[in-house]
Amino acid sequence: MVEPQRVHPTNYRIYRFFWKTVDFVYPPTCAGCQKPGTLWCPDCQERTQLLGESGICPTCGYPSPNGKICADCKTNPPPYTALRSWAEFAGPVREALHSLKYKSNLGLGAVFAEPLLAILDRMGWDYDAVIPVPISKEHLATRGYNQAAILARPIALALHKPMLRKTIVRTKETKSQVNLPREERFKNLQSAFLGNSAKLIHKKVLLVDDISTTGATLMSCTQALLEAGCSQVFCLTVARTLKYHS
Repeated sequence: MVEPQRVHPTNYRIYRFFWKTVDFVYPPTCAGCQKPGTLWCPDCQERTQLLGESGICPTCGYPSPNGKICADCKTNPPPYTALRSWAEFAGPVREALHSLKYKSNLGLGAVFAEPLLAILDRMGWDYDAVIPVPISKEHLATRGYNQAAILARPIALALHKPMLRKTIVRTKETKSQVNLPREERFKNLQSAFLGNSAKLIHKKVLLVDDISTTGATLMSCTQALLEAGCSQVFCLTVARTLKYHS
């Protein structure tokens, strides 16, 4: 049986058409390997290590034998309801996300929206709004954009859900997470976020980010959202690092 294709709202179709037009006017190179002709080539897709639904923890989505709840989620259950990621943060996916984050390759939001929407179709989560993980004011001033918002925008358009950008903010500038060990990453983000209760009471939300490394950022954001009145938080990222899980 062939499953019916999703009928996307007009705003999402316009969004897709805009980026196709940009690619036509300014022919792109692959963000994963620099091959000309497309932002994400079939070779890089083939080299991508996907994280499916079998053999993963049903809560955090980390690879787990027989699909059982992992030791981390048993010992310290995360505040979010569930987390899913599309692929391992390695190889061409790593290169592409670096291109999005540091080289203003904004068209990748449209590229990665499709596999993320497929995950959401599969999961069937129920939520009222889409929220991108906020970045620091310093990073926003330097880059001019929030990479999580670039990923969240097409998802919100396709699902006809509001994207809430100012419902959670960073309340303090934190050290870079890049070179910190697992325990320090969690300490670094303690009380780093604050949710706006006036807009979050009883809301179920989808929290979107580019990468999950230890999960510290997503957990800290989720805790702030729940404290502000959210009833449930689901998390979605393009990629996740597999080496930090205990």
